[in-house]
Parts: sequence; C-alpha cells; structure tokens
Amino acid sequence: MAGNASSQTLAVTLTLLSTDEKTAVKNGKSELMVGVINGIVLGLSSAVISFLIVYFLGIPNPLKIAFVVGVSLCIAVITGPFFALLIPIILKK
Repeated sequence: MAGNASSQTLAVTLTLLSTDEKTAVKNGKSELMVGVINGIVLGLSSAVISFLIVYFLGIPNPLKIAFVVGVSLCIAVITGPFFALLIPIILKK
C-alpha cells in the first residue's frame, strides 16, 4: 500500500516539477495530508482486523500483534508520500 501511495505522489510531483515548482510544492502539501489520513485510517482498520483474526485463532497477545501491524502500516503509508515528494524536489535543486 505504501508503494502505491508513494508511486502516485512521485508521478504527480515529477509532472508538476516539469511545469512549475511552486505548484509542485503546493500540491505536495495536499499529497502529504492525504498520506497522513490514509495512514491513520489504514493503520486503525488493519489493527482492528488483525486483532480479530489473532483473537479468534487463539494466538497469545492479540493486542500486541494488532498494535505492531497497525503502527507499521500507518508509518509506511505516511512516510511513502513524504519521501516521494522530498527526493525529486531535492534533486531538482
């Protein structure tokens, strides 16, 4: 999921950088906000789903496993668009 989010951000950023750098930075802010929202929503939903699966399978510590799954997906989806935006802007300068 993080790869898809970062690929989309990278494509949009490169397209906008070829025309206007200020538009790319402005659009980058909205891309980052979408990444944060997606990260939070996907992290919470994956934590709930993984908790239910682990709980019903009888595996010990379902809360810890759900927490790790949710946080890792949240961080991956948030950092993907961040680096996909940051790297082309740095390389452009």
